[in-house]
Order: sequence, then C-alpha cells, then structure tokens
Amino acid sequence: MGFGFGNFEKFDEQFKQRVGDIPLKLGGSSHNTYLNMLAELGIPATILYVMTPLALLFLTFRRWRHLPRSGLISRWLVVVLWFAVLDQLVVQNFEEMIHASYWGTALYWMTFGLIATVLSRVERQPVATDR
Repeated sequence: MGFGFGNFEKFDEQFKQRVGDIPLKLGGSSHNTYLNMLAELGIPATILYVMTPLALLFLTFRRWRHLPRSGLISRWLVVVLWFAVLDQLVVQNFEEMIHASYWGTALYWMTFGLIATVLSRVERQPVATDR
C-alpha cells in the first residue's frame, strides 16, 4: 500500500543493500516519478494516476478519424500534444517530478487537459467525411 505521500525518503535507506564490490551509497532519491509513486502510494494509487493518460490515449485512437486533417484544431495539434506528453514521460523517468518540479507536473497535466478539450470539441461537431 506504500509508505504514504512524501514519506519515501524517511524509509528508503533501510532497504538499501551492498551489491558485490560496489560500495553502498546512502542518501539520494529514486530519480523516477513512477518508482517513487509506487513506493509512497502503492499500486492502487499508481494505477489510478496512470488511468487518465491511458483513457485519453484510447479516446484519441477512437476519435482520430473524426479529427480534421487541417486547421488549428486538427490531427497535427493532437500529435504535437502527445509528443509533449511523451517528452514529459521521458523526463519523469530521470527526475522525480512530483516533489521536485511543479512546473513539469503542471505542464504534464495541462497537456492532458488540452488533449481532452480538443477531443471533446470533435465529439460535438458532425462527422466529417473524407473525400
């Protein structure tokens, strides 16, 4: 179930072990958002955290053919937004973003908000036929 939000640094040292001839280094952090989240909040909360991006990815594939091919609100905008999300995922794998970088976390979730907004606009518009 995890150590509780913000408690990872209190308990992580007791689980460190020496491996072979490599000296044990105390201190530091996991440097991975998702590993840190798993340790602090446990598997159920991490699954809930990941469900929103997965749901939006599923919705993107489902509504892809309804997105206009050109214009401001188009397929290219959605592709660029998903590349921004991919960039943040890569960054989050090398830096613990939730505690260390509020900017990165805010950018990550704001991008999902933009994707959801674009997809909701497509839902309200009539289906465009490709000719």
